Amino acid sequence: MSDSVGLVVFSILAVVLVFNAGLYFYARRRRPGSQVELLQRAFHSMKEPLAKDNADMAELSRMVRELTDQPDGHSADAARQ
Repeated sequence: MSDSVGLVVFSILAVVLVFNAGLYFYARRRRPGSQVELLQRAFHSMKEPLAKDNADMAELSRMVRELTDQPDGHSADAARQ
């Protein structure tokens, strides 16, 4: 029993270390401004993970509202034909 628990703990630690090493090398290759900037962006994305999606939905909502506030453009197109 203790051998399997030790193997599970070792496996989890190995996965975490490999993941962190991958993140480190990815960040070094991209050359972000600084380590602090990278941590700030990570903090903001953890704090509000759907910020980009919310901004996209707000933009879509604004565009739809502009279309519905305009006079019906389809009748003008039909009158031209």
